[in-house]
Amino acid sequence: MIDDVLDGLRAVVADAEADIHRAADAIVATGRAGGLVRPAGAGHSLAAVMEAFFRAGGLAFVRPLWHERIVPLGGASSATTAEREPGLGRGVAEAAGIEARDAVLVISNSGANPYPVEIAQVGAEAGAT
Repeated sequence: MIDDVLDGLRAVVADAEADIHRAADAIVATGRAGGLVRPAGAGHSLAAVMEAFFRAGGLAFVRPLWHERIVPLGGASSATTAEREPGLGRGVAEAAGIEARDAVLVISNSGANPYPVEIAQVGAEAGAT
């Protein structure tokens, strides 16, 4: 069973290898340009956002985009309602002052709720990767 899991993980990594390299290159370019990596997500996707910053030995140029209302620790129902609220993600992203030299990393299970989609849109409008 463990071999099956490992084989599955290897297949996923092999399939995504080019995209992983492009993402890594974008992060390096962002750092060299003096920009910020802006991870964002809502609900359980915040776990990945948390892993992207404030780590001993981690990248110093990472600034997460988040709003207190999308943290599920305050209640799953209210957090889910917040990530579906039009305008919340746009407001968070606009307040962050995303620049063209930045890279925005949006983590979303569905890719459909307004919160992460609006953050991605504001990043694109700013010219960020």
